[in-house]
This record gives sequence, C-alpha cells and structure tokens, in this order.
Amino acid sequence: MEKTITVVEGVPLAYSERGTGKPLVLLHGFMESSEIWDDYAAVLSETSRVITPDLPGHGSSGMAGPVHRMDEMALLIYRLLHQLKALPCTLVGHSMGGYVALELASLHPEAIRALCLFHSNAHEDSPEARLNRNRAIELVKQDRLRFITHFIPDLFAITNRSRLASEIKTLQKRASSITAESVIAALEGMKIRRNHYDTLRDLKVPVHFIVGQKDTRVDMARMQEQILLPQQSHVLFLRHCGHMGYLEAREECLGVLKSLGS
Repeated sequence: MEKTITVVEGVPLAYSERGTGKPLVLLHGFMESSEIWDDYAAVLSETSRVITPDLPGHGSSGMAGPVHRMDEMALLIYRLLHQLKALPCTLVGHSMGGYVALELASLHPEAIRALCLFHSNAHEDSPEARLNRNRAIELVKQDRLRFITHFIPDLFAITNRSRLASEIKTLQKRASSITAESVIAALEGMKIRRNHYDTLRDLKVPVHFIVGQKDTRVDMARMQEQILLPQQSHVLFLRHCGHMGYLEAREECLGVLKSLGS
C-alpha cells in the first residue's frame, strides 16, 4: 500500500490509509513495519477505515531519539491520529505495538473504542527479560543482520516454520533495512516499559487478547492473570501458534479483527 509521510512533533511518521467507516488502527511489532498488515487491510477496509502507521525507527518512519519509550511513541501515534481525525478508534497492537497501544489507552482512554493485544501483554520486563534485552543489544552492535536472521524464525512455532519459510524470508528482508540504532532504541524502550495491569482494570471498553499457546515470548501464567482484569474481556487461544498469528493462523486472527471493525 502507498504510504504518506507527515511530521509529528519533529518526527517523520509514515502511514497508510484505506477504506471508510469507523477507524481501525493496526500497530506492528518490533522489527516489523506497516506492510505486515497489507493483506489484512485489503479485507478490513471493506467495512472500516484502516490506518497502519510505521512506528518510529521502523519502515519509513524516522527515529524519535536514542531510546524509543513506549509512552513517547504512543503520544506520537495519538497526535498522528488526532491530525487525521481518526479518534476515537479501535486499536490493535501486535507485540511491541501492543505495548504502545496500552500506553495510548492509559494516556487517552477516551480515544479508544476497543483494544486488541495481539501476542502482546501488559506486564513489565522481568529482571531476566531485561538481561536478555541487554544481550540482544550487544548482538545487534556486533552483527545486526545476523541477529535479525536468527531472531525472526524463533518467533514462529517450530511446526510452522517450514510451511511459512517464504514469509519468514520476507520478514527478514524487510527487517534488514532497519538500522542498528533503531533496533537498539526499541529494545531499550521495551526494557523500561511499565506495567499496565491498572490500565486493563480501568478500561471501560472491550479488550481482546490473541494468544499463541506455543509463543515463547509470552509468560502464559501472567497472560491468564491479565485476561481476567478487563471489565469486558475476549480471548482467542491459538493451539498451534507462536508469536506470529497473523501469518500462522491468518483466518482465525482476521476473523477477530473483522469483528472489532464491525
């Protein structure tokens, strides 16, 4: 899809827009870009106004600083959507995009019609996870492309990697265009993100969770805790899926997003 670039608070932000109706905003994850949603947007735009931004440092968007804090990215996305007159919206966030979505929902709950955490969660990094982020930062500094090559296949359930080999290569190729500085800025930002259990508890709109039961990036016990927090909670459990349900279980995930946009 064709992208538009606009400057928000001094940061060039790229986004695509398609369709009419109530705004449905799809946020990509770490080392992804808005292109991951192209296939979905073609379907969802039949009933919704679909907006897919590139988060700072990803895709065609510029960097916002040496550390991409989740709250700062959320404010940039909020201001972009305000500029586009696309509020309130239904907000979907995959992985890191979910962290940004939670920050936006915390800062501006009035801007959210519904929230979907797509292989994402509301808890902060554990001490072990922070150590792993630091290790990842060192690997990126040493050899960014090698880090990308190994990182992306591990996001998929082992049983799905052969079937989706072409899609994995596409993700690796796209991620290879992201600079080391941008990768590190995102890792630093995720490492210091805050807990959003209170946000989930306080939200008065429906919260949807998409969870892969073979997702090695998500603590299933903590996911089950937070699923019980919202006043209106809906869950899709994907039995044979890792962290990349939009590819591993396309039809099931697309079905959820269709229901959100209706």
